[in-house]
Amino acid sequence: MKTKRIIVVPFTAEEMKQIGIDLALANQRLERTEDLKKQAMSNYKSEIDCCNAEIKKLAQKLARGAEERTVDCDVIYHTPEAGKKTIRRCDNGEILNVFDMSEDELQDLIINGLGENDGYFVFRDKANPLKIYTEDDLEKAQKKGEFTKIAEYTERDLIDNKPENTECKFLVKSQKNGKTIFVLYHFAGSKKGDAE
Repeated sequence: MKTKRIIVVPFTAEEMKQIGIDLALANQRLERTEDLKKQAMSNYKSEIDCCNAEIKKLAQKLARGAEERTVDCDVIYHTPEAGKKTIRRCDNGEILNVFDMSEDELQDLIINGLGENDGYFVFRDKANPLKIYTEDDLEKAQKKGEFTKIAEYTERDLIDNKPENTECKFLVKSQKNGKTIFVLYHFAGSKKGDAE
């Protein structure tokens, strides 16, 4: 009759070698698994951080109920009164600010619609602009009446030196030494009819 017993049996040299190999492989597998865990944890941490940042950003927007955006606006000069400028949104017409115009803006001819403007000369007070004529126009008009030269002006000088009684004045745009000048004539009287 046979039986089985559990007893302590020393390993052979070959078994000891195999156990050593298995131990090394198990240790390597453990290190690889821990590295994968660290990498996965790092990836998850990065993703979690992104989610938290997005949640914080959206929560702040919700709490404020508004955000800063770049919006196209118009600058309207001399509004609501002379010397003021109004900043108005282009998309909905909302008035954002009203400021005093700067010295440069107050002196800017284009902003103020002064000087040569669509065939007329507009003075600082903007009342009674004068029609601008050419030298050819002057020659034709001189056949009809008497004209006396008053003075020559640059555009900027003439803006502030509006002549009195503009109805009797004839303004001619001319070139002198490569510069644009405005020559002011007084219409003294008709020969054959009124000036154009």
